[in-house]
Parts: sequence; C-alpha cells; structure tokens
Amino acid sequence: MKTEILDLIAINRYQNFIFEKCKSDDSAVAELKKRTQNVPNKDGVYFVFAHFAEDRNIENHLTYEINNNIYELIYFGKAGGLTSKGKEGEQKLIGRMNAVVGEDISRAIKWNQEMHKNHINSLTVYYCLLEQPQIFEEKIYTYLKNEKLKYPMLNKKRGRPAKKQFSYNSNFDV
Repeated sequence: MKTEILDLIAINRYQNFIFEKCKSDDSAVAELKKRTQNVPNKDGVYFVFAHFAEDRNIENHLTYEINNNIYELIYFGKAGGLTSKGKEGEQKLIGRMNAVVGEDISRAIKWNQEMHKNHINSLTVYYCLLEQPQIFEEKIYTYLKNEKLKYPMLNKKRGRPAKKQFSYNSNFDV
C-alpha cells in the first residue's frame, strides 16, 4: 500500500502545500486558507505527513521518505466521490481541507493543536485528483484492517458508534 501511495504522490508531486505551526487559532485558519487557495474544487484524496521536531519511533507502514525527508503519515482522507449510499459527495478537496471536523472546530485549528501537542514542526499535504476517491480510500482502510496495522494518528476507526437510545425504565416508584 505504501508503494501505491508514493506512486500516486509522485504522479501529483507538484500538488502539495506546507502548513506550519501557528501561534493562534485565528492565524491557523487564515494560514490554511492561504495555503489551500490553489487546491482545486474537485474529487480526490489527500495525505497529511508530519515533520516532527524530534526523532521518534514511527511504525514502518506510516514512515515515508519523500524528497529525501522522512515523514510520518498522520492522516489520509477523501473528498467528493460517492458516499456509501451512492450519492455524490458535496465537499471537494478545497472544501474538505478547510472544513469543520468532529469536534466542531476547523481543520486548521485541529491540525495546529495537534502540531503543538505532538511537537510537529510542519505538515506537508499532498492532494491527488481521482474520479472515484472512495475506492482508493477503501483500499487503504482494508489494507490496515487486514494487516492489523495501526491507523495514522488523526484517522479514526471506520464506522460510527451507535447513537444511544433513550430507554423507558418502568421499574421506578411514582
């Protein structure tokens, strides 16, 4: 799988940007908007690689050498393409990169917080145009699952926990 990701990046080698640690959340949002201004509003996949301030023990499947630099893959995602229900995804690459993430904060703020927390100097983001990005994303998830490998630090396990249902408890005194 690593070879397939590196091959895709090599084909799209000029489609990347560097996001550096910012002092404030506001400056992080402005910086990511500036860095993504040339990202197309098209379907694709993207890979976020971290350049850490210090040496660390990185699992082999998450270690990538790109342009003679060692990076850790900390996130991968898709934009656009088809959803699991067969509908066209609305957010394309530029939208996904500037979107709000699970904790109702922008991706720029989330990335900046993770950079401060994990001693990351910068992130290099490669984006690759694909007509059916969900297929490539699924290949990565399937590979990680089948090989029982650790997910990149910012990717969550697939699937969402079931919503808690309110249950009526009839065993109480009135």
